[in-house]
Amino acid sequence: LHSFVTANDLDKLLRRELDTHNFDAVIHLAAVSDFELDRIESDGTSISPSSGQKIPSGEALSLHFRPARKLIGSIKKYSRNKNIKVIGFKLTKSTDELSRLEAVRRLFQNSPVDYVVHNDENQIDRKNGIHPFQLVDSAGQHQNVESVADLARRLKYLISNEVGGTL
Repeated sequence: LHSFVTANDLDKLLRRELDTHNFDAVIHLAAVSDFELDRIESDGTSISPSSGQKIPSGEALSLHFRPARKLIGSIKKYSRNKNIKVIGFKLTKSTDELSRLEAVRRLFQNSPVDYVVHNDENQIDRKNGIHPFQLVDSAGQHQNVESVADLARRLKYLISNEVGGTL
């Protein structure tokens, strides 16, 4: 088991592990921030977060963020096994089914993933133990999955039978 704190830590961990071992599949479900700190402004002065410069106390600060690089897009590039299958996760929060489908489509379009596990915050009822998913392949075919336990069974089947790996 490996732990990480920052997206940079996870990137280094993925690079090392994927280059060292011959994985058949990666299930990438880490919730990595979509943004990273770009610069800090204090009294009109811009300060780089990596400068080590002391930030003056007693003044208002403005934090500026930039979009972070999507680590899921590097998995196949880092992998020793160039035929590795990548299973990504996409959480949405929308009442509009077309918006949900578009978010999944964009993940396929922007990252070299083979499967996406999609769930939507509006359909999850933690109090009553309801947590549905859709398991979607790159052709857009999907399977409805009723629970976390059912998802675990289907991913195990997918990896051991369709991908050819072992769990």
